[in-house]
Amino acid sequence: ITYQQETVITGEERVNNFIQDYNSVATTPISDATEVDVTDRDSGHYRTEFRLNAYSDSYAKTGTIGDIVVDIVSYSRKNEDIRIYVDGVNLEQAIEIIKTASPILDSTLSDADIQDTITYLSEHKSTAGYYFGKIGMLYNGENLMLKLE
Repeated sequence: ITYQQETVITGEERVNNFIQDYNSVATTPISDATEVDVTDRDSGHYRTEFRLNAYSDSYAKTGTIGDIVVDIVSYSRKNEDIRIYVDGVNLEQAIEIIKTASPILDSTLSDADIQDTITYLSEHKSTAGYYFGKIGMLYNGENLMLKLE
């Protein structure tokens, strides 16, 4: 499955496809995935950007990777945009998620592209506004966000 396709699929399909693809290659798969309304301020999954119109028809699931909570959000008019949020993750865990999720989000990435990203993150320990291929990344030492827009 490529996530850059022009075919319109539902947000639910995009999120479920990501989870299925992730779990097919992950050392620690995403488990206990359940639907969540990220635009609900009381959901425990709300983030400031979810107030924006782009998220009004979003579809999201929350689950766990081991004991780490992960939120996968599909949004925008054609559900072509996806974000992966992982909170309370150390550098080693963030790197493992990046290694697993990146080729799923952007199939044009080479192993060298992904390794360069991991090397950069290992050296700098955090990043904001870092892009590799079509993926944007933020990591602040405990929270990871990957986005494909």
